[in-house]
Amino acid sequence: RPNMYEQGWGKKLNYALGATHDSVADVTKRYTRKFYSDEFQARRREYAPDENASDRIFRQMNDALRQMNNTGKGRLEEIEKRGKAEAKFFGMVQSSGVWDVDYREGRISGSLAWKASRRELGDSKTKVEGVEGKESEEE
Repeated sequence: RPNMYEQGWGKKLNYALGATHDSVADVTKRYTRKFYSDEFQARRREYAPDENASDRIFRQMNDALRQMNNTGKGRLEEIEKRGKAEAKFFGMVQSSGVWDVDYREGRISGSLAWKASRRELGDSKTKVEGVEGKESEEE
């Protein structure tokens, strides 16, 4: 689910990638509402000096994939259309800063100790005695 990793599990993201046989996309904006925050951007700058450089890297990867796979014109148009629609949508979503309540749930699989050790208890905030990890209280 979008936003679950960061909001629900408490992970600190920098990049989330989506891939098919003929494209690689930076889908990070699907998974964060903090994309434009200074803290988030600082984490991304550890991998690329700015968003333009990051975009160039993705374009180069996509050009290589599409050349190797001999991607047809129709598919290229479909990818471009989808990319533009997604950029518009997630631009609006980022500016809202709103999280859907369904995405605040912590990880539901795995033992409590394992989830705590990975700091994936989410916002349910239950103190776990004898287990290192995220401490919190009931909402």
